[in-house]
Amino acid sequence: MSGILLTCSSRKIHTIDWLKLSLKKIKSKTRLFLGDSNPNVISKNFSKHFWVMPDLQQSNFDKILKFLIKKKIKIIFPSSDLELLFWARNKNFLKKKKIFVMISNIKTIKICLDKYLFYNFLVKNKIATIPTSINIDFITTQKYVVKNRFGQGSKNCYLNLNYKNAKILSKTIKRPIFQKFVDGDEVSIDCYVNIVGKCKILMRYRKSINLGESEHTVFFKNKIIYSTIEKIINKLFFCGHVMFQGIISKGVFYMLECNPRVGGASATCY
Repeated sequence: MSGILLTCSSRKIHTIDWLKLSLKKIKSKTRLFLGDSNPNVISKNFSKHFWVMPDLQQSNFDKILKFLIKKKIKIIFPSSDLELLFWARNKNFLKKKKIFVMISNIKTIKICLDKYLFYNFLVKNKIATIPTSINIDFITTQKYVVKNRFGQGSKNCYLNLNYKNAKILSKTIKRPIFQKFVDGDEVSIDCYVNIVGKCKILMRYRKSINLGESEHTVFFKNKIIYSTIEKIINKLFFCGHVMFQGIISKGVFYMLECNPRVGGASATCY
């Protein structure tokens, strides 16, 4: 009997429930495996197949591969930014073993994980975004955002700061970047891109956010945002689930970040 694996399962109960429901809908006997390096995560109680994963380092690849083959894992859903480079590096090798990882190529992953690289990609392709720099003095504004260049969710993200406080708080972040603060409605766009590049796109306002994850959303449609997402997808050649984040301010949509992985609302793309 084959299996699918959700990695870094942590507290991602919505995603687990979606996977269970999907398997039930198609009357599949495929086993759902949950993996996390922390043996005490709450998700361990939501499947009888829980795997205490080794650190996702290349030195542990043989150990990981042995488990995947032994348990007949055929599909892997990475769910944390911290693991994406590992799976992207090994995607093609695993494919030869008939194990499919829901992830884009490593070049795309590197651009998306680095907020400053992604910003430069947006500027190069004339996609509306918010001024961003690794040097605060290159940003002309009265109010600033300071965040981790490679950070996750809302951790180490400071909003609506004056110049002095932005400088002070940036010293608490290992690799900070600075942005112009723009007030508006935060938007998330959930996408699924299949192996031939066709995509499904759903847009939502993030009304309630907890530790970087949206807990209450309102769906909407917008042709301009839709065409913007299509343009990015065609340029970066994504595969699998992708989440974009942006902001609508005074009727203008600004693209901010991209998380090229499955997320809490990715189930809505099905």
